Amino acid sequence: MKSKIIITMTAFTAVMLAGCQAPRGLQHEVSAPQVVVDKQQSEELQQFAQTLVKQLSGNAVVQEVTPFGPAQISKDREYVNGLGEQCYRFSITTESDRHYAAVCRDKDQQWRYVELVH
Repeated sequence: MKSKIIITMTAFTAVMLAGCQAPRGLQHEVSAPQVVVDKQQSEELQQFAQTLVKQLSGNAVVQEVTPFGPAQISKDREYVNGLGEQCYRFSITTESDRHYAAVCRDKDQQWRYVELVH
């Protein structure tokens, strides 16, 4: 009696597990990976990124021309982002607010300005 219950439960479990699989069907086609294209940046932002990269780490510099107006900018640290790009993180302090930004070198060896969300 015990062996009949074990056999029945094993068969039931096997049927349930087989039924949980979602078949892809014969018409399934693998989609091509999407190509990531960076948004084109303005000439001002590209020049601002070049200026930021040249700044020494740990120094705070006051710049009159930034996307936020006159600001004190400090180069915080270097890191590698999820795309494998070399990046530098910056704190940008204006009279009324504080912003965080990064400058990352893309695959074409161009520096790109990135606003960070906090």
